[in-house]
Amino acid sequence: MGGMVTIIISLDSLTLTGDYNFHVDVEDDPDARAFLDLLTSMGLKQDVNVPTHESSHMLDLMITREHDLVIFCVPVADRPHMDHTSVFCSPNITKPDCATKIIRYGRLRAIDFDALCQDVEK
Repeated sequence: MGGMVTIIISLDSLTLTGDYNFHVDVEDDPDARAFLDLLTSMGLKQDVNVPTHESSHMLDLMITREHDLVIFCVPVADRPHMDHTSVFCSPNITKPDCATKIIRYGRLRAIDFDALCQDVEK
């Protein structure tokens, strides 16, 4: 657990996804409450807010930092014979601006190739 805490603390941006098997939608589930309290104590939050399992529970979670914005998480029923649904999430990520680079070069026709060859031979 110490290694996991070190990773969580050291990363600026963090997204953890998976089937956690905690019924985080059940208010009086002590294990789920302890799990959510642990996330909160580490500055994390759980972003999925709809059932992802055929038993109408939220088991498949997306965990991010408290300050990270996730626009929405939507379950997608794409596998008819599975008991879990996939979850589509849209993180609020902005594309960085492209840097403009100015490249200056000399005119090739202005090069004295005989002088260049003599300089290279020296």
